[in-house]
Amino acid sequence: MFVNCLEGYPYQERMKTGTEMLHEVLRRSGTASLNVHVVVGGIIGRKMERVKQVWDFLNDQLLSKHWDRLEEIEIHLIRVLPVEQLKQLLSHFERPALLLLKCSIHDDNRRAWRLKDVNITPYTLFSNSAPRLIHMRSEFLHVSNRSSCLSGLTTFITTKMTKITDSVEEILVILSHMTKLIYLELRHYTEELDPEINPVTSHIVVDLPCLTYMDIDGFLVNCFTLVESIKRSHSGCMVNISTYTDINHSSVIKLLNILYNRTFPQSVMVKHPHGLKFIFINISIGSIQLGDAGCLALMQNQLDFSVDSRMSSDGVYFAFQWCRTVIPMIEEATTEFLTRLAGSQLLDEVTTIRLRQGLSYNLLLPLNSGVRTTIALETDEDTAGALTRRIPVSQGQIDDSNGVSGGGLTAPFPYLTTLCVEMTYTNRPTETYIHNDLESLREIMERRGQINRRIETLKLYECSEYIQYAKFFEGIPGLKRLCILYGDGITEYEYLYTN
Repeated sequence: MFVNCLEGYPYQERMKTGTEMLHEVLRRSGTASLNVHVVVGGIIGRKMERVKQVWDFLNDQLLSKHWDRLEEIEIHLIRVLPVEQLKQLLSHFERPALLLLKCSIHDDNRRAWRLKDVNITPYTLFSNSAPRLIHMRSEFLHVSNRSSCLSGLTTFITTKMTKITDSVEEILVILSHMTKLIYLELRHYTEELDPEINPVTSHIVVDLPCLTYMDIDGFLVNCFTLVESIKRSHSGCMVNISTYTDINHSSVIKLLNILYNRTFPQSVMVKHPHGLKFIFINISIGSIQLGDAGCLALMQNQLDFSVDSRMSSDGVYFAFQWCRTVIPMIEEATTEFLTRLAGSQLLDEVTTIRLRQGLSYNLLLPLNSGVRTTIALETDEDTAGALTRRIPVSQGQIDDSNGVSGGGLTAPFPYLTTLCVEMTYTNRPTETYIHNDLESLREIMERRGQINRRIETLKLYECSEYIQYAKFFEGIPGLKRLCILYGDGITEYEYLYTN
């Protein structure tokens, strides 16, 4: 059953007929179980009375009188609800749900955070009686360590709207009761842990033997603690990380490297056992984002790379951001991290790079230089302790050796043939600025060409000024095709070279 409470759609003129049809569906279904999908847009606007009819049907009829028949309920909020309506909606989730398999509340509205702290009387979720529940997305719902009805979950998702503890330790206690979990997303706020306390020894260990996917969003130390404290499937578990910190200290870089080693390389090997062919690298002031093609699934129909990249659980990604720091430290740390990344074997099979960056092209040099370089992985005994001593250096991890691979000149991305680049200029770039950027890019490509690691296709995005520079790349060894995407992201200028 699909219930739509949107205001302003053409079929709103036939709303009365719509509610009559919903009543008829309930009548004909008898006592059968119900799968209900609800889209709620709020009761405002010129057609308020018609929308109210459907809203009243949802609360007064469907949820009030047929709650015991629900096998699946999915509520999609696309507009901020009035507080009283939200309270009324959530009050139903205090009742036992004996047939319920899936419960999902999803809010698309960016202003919804204002409702997170609405004074809603705490309650016991499903009265601790939902024996069949296996899927839970808990936006706005109360989840506590007393929610024993969640022990059978195979999917558990929290968001910034979830009413759940902000203590990492208590989160681990809650998860310890969900031993059947296969899919886990933790995206709610947790209070930042003290980076001076060793996270390996100061928290409980949770065994989730069935877990094959984990996604964590939070402070760097918190993400590290959760990754280290949750034992996952031995057959392989993808772990995606989106983390941040406002700590300005060298230990941050060391902890970042360790967290990267513990997640992204292993996830790539699980998802791409035959080698990663495509990588997305997003570099901006204070942030680094890595991902495969699958993580960009949410924008796969967009040709314009200027669209903000939203990472999808369909792929593998690792994202890190400094919330507060100084630019010299950012650039130094970013260059160091990218150089270490290039020194690993994880990217050796990559044929296509999609690069989006708001900093100088000089940061590309460690990734595309003529000599593979590796920098020793430094450890911080105070924050990582014995952890680093038990991490083997395997494929994709940041190596701890120096030297040149294979006894000669080699380049990172030895099979790279397609480079896609978008510069995210804050203001309209001057001709000098563009020329300097393209000069750096040309230098990179020439250096690769000199050692027979040639880029055949170059794609430049979002800046129509690039068109006048088409001949700028003539003579680069191996380059066959230049594509320029600009304007609405659909029109493409193509220039073929006769190298």
